[in-house]
Amino acid sequence: MNKLLFSPFLFALASCNVFALNPAVSEAPDNQKLFLSEAIVQTPYSALVKHTQVDVEEHDEFMSRHVYYADVIETVRGNIRKRIKYSMLVERDEEPVLDTSPAIVTLCFYNGAYYWPGTGAQFDGEPELIRFAKAEAEKADAKQSEFAQCD
Repeated sequence: MNKLLFSPFLFALASCNVFALNPAVSEAPDNQKLFLSEAIVQTPYSALVKHTQVDVEEHDEFMSRHVYYADVIETVRGNIRKRIKYSMLVERDEEPVLDTSPAIVTLCFYNGAYYWPGTGAQFDGEPELIRFAKAEAEKADAKQSEFAQCD
């Protein structure tokens, strides 16, 4: 998972997708659809969730692990679950954010656990985006085994 943090792809993705995580930036759903479509196709799990808790764990001298817990409102792609837990590696001093507004998350899966693939993996839970996400997931290959955001 460490190679995920330093991937040039993620840095490029971060520069293009920062608005998808920032609720203070008001972007029209159309502006998010391209990134949402890519995120759904490039990750094995997508769902509309309501975050309920976040824990902070030490990872190493430079990084912390934020562990998020959420109730699944609706699964978009992947195994159906009622609750999920996923982790995110961040810089050691970064404070966790717990926004309880419904949001679409796209996650990777490794060794029995979900993890956040990087900036651009969370989107507004607006009805138009939810409908769009479900339509994109229906078009995705159900037998897909490689996911670009999870390498």
